[in-house]
Amino acid sequence: MEYIISTHNFANANKFGNIFFIGNFKIQKNNISILEGDIINYSQDELDNKNLNQILDSKIIGNFNYFRYNKNTNDFILKNDKFGTYSLFLFQNNKKIIISNNLWKI
Repeated sequence: MEYIISTHNFANANKFGNIFFIGNFKIQKNNISILEGDIINYSQDELDNKNLNQILDSKIIGNFNYFRYNKNTNDFILKNDKFGTYSLFLFQNNKKIIISNNLWKI
């Protein structure tokens, strides 16, 4: 499952708040999220219902990448397992952020 998240528009992208994305994202009210991999101690719904600080403080067990963005606060969280089992690439310059699980899409 390939995904791309960016602060700037790109070909075939969907828009949610101030981000553009392609992938199998879950949209709930003011949040958009994606879970790649498997988490043992939480479901995606449980993570989606936690606030960002609770997610940062939670010990999440599994092999995963998790991304969530809130369009009202313009905050996002990106968390992965400690071994980095799933590929995760991040590009950032002054005004642009691109996150993807495929290096060639950045």
